[in-house]
Amino acid sequence: STRIVTNGFWAISYKKAYSILKSLKEAGLHEINFSTGDDHQEWVQYDNIVYGCLAARSLGINALVNIETHPNSTFGRDIFEKDERIFPFIGKEMHNPDHIKIMQGVWLPFDENTKKMRDAAPKSYRSITPTYKYCETMFHTISLMPNGDIYSCCGLTCLQIPYLRIGNMKNSTVQSIISNQFDDVLKIWLRTEGPVRILEFLYKNSPDKLKQIDYSKHICEVCRDICVNRKNIEKIKENIKELLPNILIKYNLLYSSIKK
Repeated sequence: STRIVTNGFWAISYKKAYSILKSLKEAGLHEINFSTGDDHQEWVQYDNIVYGCLAARSLGINALVNIETHPNSTFGRDIFEKDERIFPFIGKEMHNPDHIKIMQGVWLPFDENTKKMRDAAPKSYRSITPTYKYCETMFHTISLMPNGDIYSCCGLTCLQIPYLRIGNMKNSTVQSIISNQFDDVLKIWLRTEGPVRILEFLYKNSPDKLKQIDYSKHICEVCRDICVNRKNIEKIKENIKELLPNILIKYNLLYSSIKK
């Protein structure tokens, strides 16, 4: 299944959106995800998202909207529910192209101002029960960039993490690039236990750092915090003999249960 994630800058009218999506469907597109919210709308109008969703539905392309959510956000799902153009088609069946799906996701800060805003949020927002979610996209989804680069990740931070770049389709076959990623213990660990568990392992001998873990962070942000810090990678390498058996057992159990 092929999916595109976009802010919809190109969907300036229904006619334009329909024309572009028609050509993409003919090229093999199955699903389109639109990102919107307060920050996005500084650059892309809300109407673009409406045009894009309606055009996708008309063409039988599965459409989903992800709305950025943070402590000070004002734009939410209710905007769509009050819009007569799109409200009749809002539904919850994820793989039904007749339904336009609306989701509110945790917004990941990319600059210092948004990080400060998030960190200044009420304690109740930041101090939440950890979910320990593993990375569902690892080994399940790959991202293809315009220059041919392939990443073993479809998250917001993948371009900031060189470690997740697994090859370029101009230099090798896609199949060999995909296969090579399974030889990487850290990727297997991200798949089986997730970045929060990894971060807790890295901080297990540092009580102060353990207390400072922000469990409200987006899973992709935690992954970035781990992978871009060379000291973290070195520590994982140093403890590889201790880590490997448990990681591989969980990995085998995970995939045996999926096959069943």
